[in-house]
Amino acid sequence: GREEEGTFWAEDAAEKDRNGMRELMQWMDEARAIVAYDTERVQAGLNAAYGTDAARREAHRRKMVDVGEHVAANVGRRLRLSTLLRANGQARNAGAGCDTDTMWERGRADAVRDACMRDVRALAEVAHRGHVRWFYWVCLPQSELQKDCPP
Repeated sequence: GREEEGTFWAEDAAEKDRNGMRELMQWMDEARAIVAYDTERVQAGLNAAYGTDAARREAHRRKMVDVGEHVAANVGRRLRLSTLLRANGQARNAGAGCDTDTMWERGRADAVRDACMRDVRALAEVAHRGHVRWFYWVCLPQSELQKDCPP
């Protein structure tokens, strides 16, 4: 399938040359699937954009493939995204989410965007692989992310 990526900013951070929440909602409307990590937090962050449109929120939720939920269900606890990425060979792309807060406070919006895009690309790479590994000995298949791990 065709993959797309984009950067969307909260309305108070959006400028005339940046996509905002309205564009994100349209983009998600058209998506066949939305790969996410921590759907609850993603959805909570979009509360203002959804407003009272519960049908739209539910339509987006049905399209979400949450790698973090699959990991938590199979490992028994939630993991930090950076931990999951490192365990799946994406160490060079695994940042620390707390870094982006400092970058944002210092007015480095482009650095925030770049850090987030590295995480998104790395997560997509892991999700498209067909299985997710945790500490190299626990393997989570794709269609619970297939039922059996590859040999």
